[in-house]
This record gives sequence, structure tokens and C-alpha cells, in this order.
Amino acid sequence: MNVGIISVGTEIIIGDILNTNVHYLSKELAKLGINVYSHISIGDNEDRLTKVIDDSFKMVDTLILTGGLGPTDDDITKEVAAKYLGIRLELCEKEWERIREYGRKYSPTNEATRNNIKQAMLPIDSIILPNIVGTAPGAIMEREGKRIIILPGPPGEMKSMYQNALKPYLKKYSDKKIISKYIRIYGIGESALEEKLDYILKNQKDVTVALYAKSGEVLIRVTTSNKTMDDVMEVVENIKEICEEYIYLIGDDDISESQSELPNIFSKKVEKYASLEIFESGTFGLLTQTLTKSENVARILKQSKVVLSPKEGIEEILANMNEEINIAVISDSNIHNNNLTDDVKGVIGIKIKDEIHISNFHFKGVMDRVIVRVVSETLNKCIKNM
Repeated sequence: MNVGIISVGTEIIIGDILNTNVHYLSKELAKLGINVYSHISIGDNEDRLTKVIDDSFKMVDTLILTGGLGPTDDDITKEVAAKYLGIRLELCEKEWERIREYGRKYSPTNEATRNNIKQAMLPIDSIILPNIVGTAPGAIMEREGKRIIILPGPPGEMKSMYQNALKPYLKKYSDKKIISKYIRIYGIGESALEEKLDYILKNQKDVTVALYAKSGEVLIRVTTSNKTMDDVMEVVENIKEICEEYIYLIGDDDISESQSELPNIFSKKVEKYASLEIFESGTFGLLTQTLTKSENVARILKQSKVVLSPKEGIEEILANMNEEINIAVISDSNIHNNNLTDDVKGVIGIKIKDEIHISNFHFKGVMDRVIVRVVSETLNKCIKNM
């Protein structure tokens, strides 16, 4: 099965909403070993959508269309897809009753509106994908070797439908399974890391290694589709031997590919401590804001001070902090230089019980990104010493 994903909705192509559906579906399909050939976003226009469908079928045998299944006139995905395949729509009484029941329970007017009947008009001789969290059902239509799968646009509805209805269907078309391990790296850039891993990267065969630069970090993905987890772990161990000092997390596909995992690691490690105090200057409260998203941290945080310019040095600040974990960071970041390239220097102090660790930092770059980097550096130092 070779798949193309088409995201339908004018709101996507004009930038009103972020298209998270395509990221989710691509990642999920990769887990099944299903090839995704293309991502296309298109507005709510019948002629353009028909052309995109036609062009896409020159490359793939299956299309997944998301969005455009609502009750209004500009929701055209189902109608265009069915027309393209020559499949007639007819009223599904079972779905119409479900939609009306949904309206009675959740609509402000305690009933489905008349135009909701459009969502119960479904392609004949097709597989209906139930929507257990919304109104619009999905469907799998197939004719003459071409398959179109339609899913709702709201991410919550789309994910639920995929997991509960579409994924079990797709599994029978998956002839291989992709196995991956993810390694989170902090403290070395992508270029320098590539040099260290040069031999591994140039000698890839059945297990592939890919580097992805993130904000102040690097994500390494180790993947295979025709070997075992043991083969993947052998490569992971080889990477550990070369750059273990920079590794802070090794995990599976539950690791975020977009967000740093440092706050999550800190949150887990902090469980064994009873109290926490934070002092930050020049980070504008970002360290406290980042950490208090975690219930573990919020539970033990006794005090947080955010100041523009401290009168004391780091040693004196730490001496006046008396919780089990004490974190102090002083940065010379200048809020008036925000979004301008500049040097930022500072010091991080960590006192865990009676053990003190102090280190300096010096970062260059756009100011708001540098402040994020300072927070990441602070968390990394904490994790290594907890």
C-alpha cells in the first residue's frame, strides 16, 4: 500500500490553523510500515480537489483525505471523492439516527440541525468508519484499484477514528513493521555530532541512523523495517559508546520529536525529593513556567523568585536557599534586545541537599531562543546531578 495524504480546507492553506493531522497520520502509518508518498493541502474547491486526487493516483494506490466532512455547503470532500470514483451517496438511517442522538445530547438546541443529514449521506458499498466523538462518519471507498479514505478534520475526531476504526483495517495491508529507537542529545550541535558518528552514518545498511536538529538539541532516530529490535539496539549501543556524555534519553516513539524532553525527565527525577526552590534572573520566569507545568514540580515548589538584576552572587544566593533541591540561574539576557542576535553569559548554581554544583555558560543567537537554551542548560545540569 502506497499512500498520499490530502488535507482539505481553505483554513489550512491560508494559515488559520496548524495542520497537525498530517503529522499524526504520517507517524502512525510509518509504524505500520506503510509508505507515505506525499502531503498535499488544498482549499474547499471541487475542481482543484478533483485534479489533486487525479494527479495523486498517478503515484499511489490509496489516498487519505482529512477535513471537509461537515454539514455545510463548503464541506465537499465526501461528495468529490465519491463522484471521482463513480460511487453514489445514499442516506444511512443508522448514522442519521446516531447524529440526531448526538445532537439531543450535546447540541445547545438539544437537537441536530436539518443540514446535519448531509453527514449521514454515505457512499454505497463502502466501509463506514464510526465517529464516536463527533457527528461526521468517515468511509473507505474503493473502485478499480483506487482507494479513498475520508476522515474528519477536527484532530480529536480524526485520531479517535484512526485508532478505533481505520488502524485495524490498515494492519492487514502492512507487510512490514518499522522498529525505531529515539535518542535525545543535548550539549553538542548537529554538525559536530555528525562528525563523531561519521563511521556509523557512512556504513548504514539495514538499520538506518538519521539526525534531526532541534532547538538546542539533536534527535537521533535509529530505524529498521526488516531487522529486529536487537539489531537496532546494537546500533544504539555503538552510538552510546561514542557520545554517551551528551545523551539524556533513549526511548521509543512516545518521545516527542518536536519538544524537548528535558522538562519531563526532570519531572520524573524530582519525585524522590520533598521540596524545591528556584531563583532566576535574566530568564524572565521561563524556568519556573516550564517546570510548573508538571504536577510533580508544582507539588514540591516552595518558592520561586524572578528578578531582573540580583544583588548577590551565585554562592550567596545558594547559601540562602534551604530546600532539598535549589536551582539558581543568573543570565545577562537583556529583554530590550529581544529578537536581536547577542551574546548571553551567565552562571547556573544547583544545590541538592548540601552538594553544590556551579557552572558557567555562554550562548550566542536570537535572544528569545537563547533564553530557551539557558533553561535547557539549567535542566540538563540538574538532571546530571540529581
